[in-house]
Amino acid sequence: MLDRRTVRALSARAALLASLAGAASCGGLSAGDYTIYRIALEEQRDEPGCFPKDESPLAEAYDSTTFRTGQTLILYLATDDDAMLDTGGLVLRGNTDDDPYRFSGQAEDVEFPFTDDVVDSDRDGIADRLDPFIDADRDGKDDSEKAKDSSVDTDGDNVDDREDDDFVDADSDGDDDRYGQIVSDMRTIATLKVNIEMTVDGSTVSGVVQQTSEQRCEGKLCPPRLDAPCVSEQRFRGVEIDDADLVLDSGSRAPTP
Repeated sequence: MLDRRTVRALSARAALLASLAGAASCGGLSAGDYTIYRIALEEQRDEPGCFPKDESPLAEAYDSTTFRTGQTLILYLATDDDAMLDTGGLVLRGNTDDDPYRFSGQAEDVEFPFTDDVVDSDRDGIADRLDPFIDADRDGKDDSEKAKDSSVDTDGDNVDDREDDDFVDADSDGDDDRYGQIVSDMRTIATLKVNIEMTVDGSTVSGVVQQTSEQRCEGKLCPPRLDAPCVSEQRFRGVEIDDADLVLDSGSRAPTP
């Protein structure tokens, strides 16, 4: 089931995506060019939906800091129309036609919270205890009673699968063929959306990052109410770094939702 921890995990990745904002700021670049920026991100501001029961803690209104979070960013153009923002592992795509530049990205995490390991001899997705017709050996006879089907031996070991065979493995995959997992039609979806706007003024950049974490549920067993979307904003300022040496980490990996 979706919980606040799942959304927070997605939001942590959003913070990295958010830091990409500063790179989208250089006019005059053409395909094959890149620019390096150093930006300072201000404290993130969260709306009530980011907290349990959609209520901000009382102390939240009194918290403050003058610290900023630093981030080095790379803007490069693969083509004249595609601006790429790179933090060494995460890349966000934008468009150089916009002023201010705009970038966006989205990730979804889908879970099926209700599953059950059951006996499903014929692998039709219905547990044998509820199945009106069981036919594991595909002979057209109901396997539920020996009077209806005298022999069921799907793995060819001359032992009846229903009572005497301790292990049935017709496909030789090491798993007992009579057992399977039933997945309910309910699913939960955690969605993270990141939108970035930034403005260039000479060698300086400024902008705002907005990230939205939302929970949805589909299916008959969904709760009547889910938490409101969590919307957060973070402003930033930065400068272009001239004559910087670009060193890439070959161990960087792409993120997964």
